[in-house]
Amino acid sequence: RHIVATIGFLPSVPLLLALMIGLAVLRAALAYLRQVRASPIQHEVVDRLRTAAFDAVLHAEWRWLSHTRGSDHANLILTNVSRVGLALNQLLNGVALSVVVAGYLVAAFLLSWQIAMLTIVLGALVLLLFGRHRRQAASFGFALGEASKALHAYVHQSFAGVRIIKAHAIENQQTCGFGDVVAGVRAQAQRNERMNGRGQAAVQIGNSVAITLVLGIAHLHFHVSLPRLLPLLFAFARIAPMLGAIQTNWSTWMHMAPSVVEIRTFLADAAGMREPVTDARTPQELRQAIVLRDVAVCYAG
Repeated sequence: RHIVATIGFLPSVPLLLALMIGLAVLRAALAYLRQVRASPIQHEVVDRLRTAAFDAVLHAEWRWLSHTRGSDHANLILTNVSRVGLALNQLLNGVALSVVVAGYLVAAFLLSWQIAMLTIVLGALVLLLFGRHRRQAASFGFALGEASKALHAYVHQSFAGVRIIKAHAIENQQTCGFGDVVAGVRAQAQRNERMNGRGQAAVQIGNSVAITLVLGIAHLHFHVSLPRLLPLLFAFARIAPMLGAIQTNWSTWMHMAPSVVEIRTFLADAAGMREPVTDARTPQELRQAIVLRDVAVCYAG
């Protein structure tokens, strides 16, 4: 407030209340733009990655493809790419929320720069304390990816060998095995849901403690008057749930990050094994015959 007074502008309470309303409108506008614009961007990224992965499989050398599972490629194209789209959506949502939080912090800075700085420090501390939570989210995301691979592999192998399964009358055994694989996927998903639930509860408690601490310091130590304390309370009450949402977006991004890494690795590996492009549109006319003598084929290794 002293800094603002120095530059010759001391906001009134009505002006600050108007600023709060403006920030609420800004948040609604950003949410609308994210919903309208982010969805096409998300679908475009997903479609491009899916097409690039499909093309990479078709143009890869056979000796490389023979050492990989087709079900893994299907899982990557159908499931992992979709998870990348969800990760992008969470990232864009986190950016939009960060812009609104910055606006509320500006309003708090106009009321009391000391309290605003204290709020920034406590908010950063709350987010840093969840570093282990985000690392767990990445670990669970990798485990879920492996479980999804196993599910796709089981379905692919079962359908490819359905004649053998019927010939040996082991349909019930295959169904039981499928149930075990599905249970593995469900267990990984539930682990992540429980972790998110604990994280959201901890963020809510931490935000409540931080708001109480900040307002108490503002009133008792910095002697902030009640007319200015109420807008501060409103600003912090709006910031707290958004910090929780940013933490959730961050954790969800970390949960989806293994899919991003896997797709980038796959595209790089497939590019290294890409067959040379041949022009099949101008076939040579065969006039007499083709004769092969002393022909040998050699594969590396």
